[in-house]
Amino acid sequence: MLSLATAREMVTDSVTIDVLGQSGKIRMYGTDAGLQDPNLVTIEADSLEELDAEGNTVGASGQERHSFNTFANQDFTFHEIVENHLLGTNASIHASANKLSFDANVDAGGIAVDTFIVTTAGLVDPEGEQWHSGIGDMKFNIRFPSWKWCGDAESNCGRNEVGQFLQVDIKMKGNLSEVALIPGTLNTYDLGGGANLTLTDFVMIDG
Repeated sequence: MLSLATAREMVTDSVTIDVLGQSGKIRMYGTDAGLQDPNLVTIEADSLEELDAEGNTVGASGQERHSFNTFANQDFTFHEIVENHLLGTNASIHASANKLSFDANVDAGGIAVDTFIVTTAGLVDPEGEQWHSGIGDMKFNIRFPSWKWCGDAESNCGRNEVGQFLQVDIKMKGNLSEVALIPGTLNTYDLGGGANLTLTDFVMIDG
């Protein structure tokens, strides 16, 4: 069952997701245990940098900012929760989920975060590195739907700055003081309390 307590909270029988204020920090915990859940997990976008081809930060100063060392001052807009959103790329093996999205407009364009609580088990994105996700699992995507790069004609970065890459630093904290790679896996980490994190090396560009 899905409950919409506020525009920034998504609650199911097993899992609750809170999005905390302007920071964009996501908090996930067991619905029955509530905020006292010892296995509560927090996820926070810590910083964003636009980099040039050599890996140097660009757009960090001046009127138009493309790099940020905090998201605390961003004004996020929260959207209505979408139920039974389809995940995955093959309709015969997809998972479905409830989706809560929030986004912000910055000088360089848009930053958006989609959070999902899986309601029907199946495979989830990205194509080429799909994995199985069970009921109650949480997934999140970070999107840049309208980014203007330093060096673009409509951009106003510093002189001769040309952006090539985006680097996002994300903090994640479970009940372990130190996160460990799960033996036998390449990209799944133990956050403690039975909470595992699977990361992907893939990105999706222009659909």
